Amino acid sequence: VIFTWPLMLYPKSMVISRQFDIYTFSWMVHIAPSLNDFHTTLSNWPIGQTLNRSDSLLMLLFAFALNGTIDPWLFVTIMAFVGVISSIWAAEQFAREAWNIKAPHSYLCGLFYGLSGISIITILEGPWYLLFVPWLPLIGTSTTKFIEEPNHKRGALIIIFWVLSMIRSEE
Repeated sequence: VIFTWPLMLYPKSMVISRQFDIYTFSWMVHIAPSLNDFHTTLSNWPIGQTLNRSDSLLMLLFAFALNGTIDPWLFVTIMAFVGVISSIWAAEQFAREAWNIKAPHSYLCGLFYGLSGISIITILEGPWYLLFVPWLPLIGTSTTKFIEEPNHKRGALIIIFWVLSMIRSEE
């Protein structure tokens, strides 16, 4: 909460980003319910544009799932919180389960990962989907568990987390 305090005070109207990525991201959330086959006629008039090269297919899928039930600015704010918190949690789990680090040191590992300098730069620069990065620690935790006791469920989790990390950002 302290890390993202401006968003707590004004979740639907505060724009703390210095770049334009946040505006296109909120626009994408706004038009997601009206998209057919990842194509919109609201840009690149008159032929429209495909969104299958969107900056973040994962965020576009979240926007599809919400189907316009949430304000686009509130969605961006929620993604900032969920992204940072999920990254902290995943890194803490990885430190505890893969490296056998006990609390409170495992909490520090999570905090250092989730609240790193890249998170601050991401909030200021605008590509908010980059805040949602729990996938690498989740892949590490799943791989460690798979090595200890191989089974289909753990192998499937590794694949799922890898796919989610790939569609999070095209970069």
